[in-house]
Amino acid sequence: MIEWFFPLLVWAIIFIAIARCLQMTLCNVGPRWLPLVAGAGVLISIDGMPLGRWLHGVNGSFSIPCVCVLLDFFTAPLLKRPFLDEQARWTIAWMSFFSGLFLFPMAIGVGSFDPYQLGNGVLGITTVAGVTAIVLLWNGNRAGWVLVVTGICWQARCIESENVWDYLIDPVLFATCCLRIVGATFFKGVQLLKGIVRGESRVTRATVAGIMCCILGVHMPSEADTAQIAEQSPEKSSSLATIDDIDEAWALTATKLQQRAAALKNELLAEMIDQWKMTTAGDVQHIFRIPQSVERPVDLHDAAAIDLWNDFVTARKKTAESEFVLSVKAAQEGRRCESLQLLYRVLRNDPDHALARNATGWVRHGEQWIFPEVARRLDAGEEYEKEFGWMSKDRLARYKVGQRYVQGKWKTAAEDAARLPPLEQGWKVSSDHWKIVSTKGIQSAVQMAEELEETFTVWQQVFGCFAIESEELSKRLTGRSHPRTREIMLAVSFRDREQYIADLKKFEPSIARSLGFYYPVTKTVYLFVDDEENLLTVHHEATHQLFAEIKKSNHLVGERYGFWAIEAAACYMEGLVQTPYGWRLGGIEAGRVPAARHRFKEDQFYVPLIELTRMGRADFQSDPRLPQIYSQISGLADFFMNGKHGHYRQAFMEYLLHVYRGTINADSLEQLCKQTLSVLDEEYREHILR
Repeated sequence: MIEWFFPLLVWAIIFIAIARCLQMTLCNVGPRWLPLVAGAGVLISIDGMPLGRWLHGVNGSFSIPCVCVLLDFFTAPLLKRPFLDEQARWTIAWMSFFSGLFLFPMAIGVGSFDPYQLGNGVLGITTVAGVTAIVLLWNGNRAGWVLVVTGICWQARCIESENVWDYLIDPVLFATCCLRIVGATFFKGVQLLKGIVRGESRVTRATVAGIMCCILGVHMPSEADTAQIAEQSPEKSSSLATIDDIDEAWALTATKLQQRAAALKNELLAEMIDQWKMTTAGDVQHIFRIPQSVERPVDLHDAAAIDLWNDFVTARKKTAESEFVLSVKAAQEGRRCESLQLLYRVLRNDPDHALARNATGWVRHGEQWIFPEVARRLDAGEEYEKEFGWMSKDRLARYKVGQRYVQGKWKTAAEDAARLPPLEQGWKVSSDHWKIVSTKGIQSAVQMAEELEETFTVWQQVFGCFAIESEELSKRLTGRSHPRTREIMLAVSFRDREQYIADLKKFEPSIARSLGFYYPVTKTVYLFVDDEENLLTVHHEATHQLFAEIKKSNHLVGERYGFWAIEAAACYMEGLVQTPYGWRLGGIEAGRVPAARHRFKEDQFYVPLIELTRMGRADFQSDPRLPQIYSQISGLADFFMNGKHGHYRQAFMEYLLHVYRGTINADSLEQLCKQTLSVLDEEYREHILR
């Protein structure tokens, strides 16, 4: 009986998907449930039989992966997110492509072997599909769930066939996947050729020449010959450059550009060129605001000034290429913190550098570089407004004219603002990476969203090497891997301290002593923001959340050893200072570091690392010296992040990785730093007293 009704469901999904396409073409006109009405069209009776059965008789059966992709497409706007992310969709495309390539040619007589027979029984293709599903699910790829659903449908005999091939692949899915793969390959090829023509491609002219020589059968020099030629060349190869070489070359270029600006008496360009130089000193970290693209200042009208601007941009892109080469080299050598730091310099100079964008977590969506989470919202038909965050287009339109959606009813903005709701009925705002609930008002939620997203931007540049393994970074730098969509994080903003304590004391009895709280069990940041000082707490607690949720962490984080490092990293983020180019973080005057210096110098307070590193969470939090220890670990964070020009930065990141994975030991810090704890104590003394 199920095989009779299943085609009706499939054609209903197809009708809904077509209606959804039309709705998107018309700028999402109408409510999100409107395509469901189109799906009901399969029940229209024609000569006593539903339309869906007639269509099934004409076309035959669609495979289960095809149905799953269509189902995900039309449910995405209803669920406000697609279940299948970009990685899963491409996995399905490639699986379907190779399955069809293996099945269809031989099934119609090309060759003596018929692979269709492998789909009978539990062995053969069934076993391969099952193992593939397990491997995909083990690696967090949601395409594995599609194979699981396929197996369930095969067991239930949803299709009028017992052969598993009919459940895995169909001609429509195969043709669609072929078109997608060919189209994507063609698009990348066009972009590559455009880059070569403009001289901006990541593929060098030598590589292009090598390809042509291979085609024509021409001899190319060996690697040894190339090295010898490079040594004889008077020009230094960019692959052998250091960051100091790059900075020196930029200084010479900038001087010439400034001289031209002075000759033109263009103060705007002179100031921009002068301020572009960025020191590489390791005693602080520079965090950049990365623009969408390079945009020429609107005040430039003179042809000579425009030429100067274009030369300025060209020089920046040339510098970016040299920085990118160094970044790739650093990644290959396992220095991923340095590699990522260089990548953000690349993007400051050239925001359109595709491989640098890919490596640092961005995706291309139309003409924009955005995070995968933002792409997911756009694909679901949402829009962003600074006053309200992300919303569906129809709801946002009503919010703009003063209406508010409260507990299933539309009210005026004044009625909404007059509420004093409990947490369950608070105002909800969605940012790029968070869902925020506030009991103070929608503006409070928006303010917190801005602070949280600022923390995310800074965290990505400061602690980004915590989130990505060296192998994955190397793959992204060559375009062999792409960023994945992460789950949305949660945050709560209470209207005052009293409500904060009343609601959270059930989780943490000592909550009254805190200004903010990240609770791993609920994966939520809880805060109340009543002054500027409390905004620092947002950075502190959001840092805890990012470390805990960006990568899978152990549920007993810091229980045995190393709890100090968890708090040290969060305290380090309290020293964030805004600058014209973005932010500055760290340094002897940042955050609580002056207090650490005072306690060390004036109070002679210092807990040796051999004692501190052996503290678990309970010992750390119950220590009577806790206020002094918090000051000290702020100083230690600055030492490990910036001391000796960032010498221990990656070791500290590895230490944090071990803490969050639950693999930390008492001697992990000295092993990673390749230095005894007593020597590290002495180096910290020199750092804090300098």
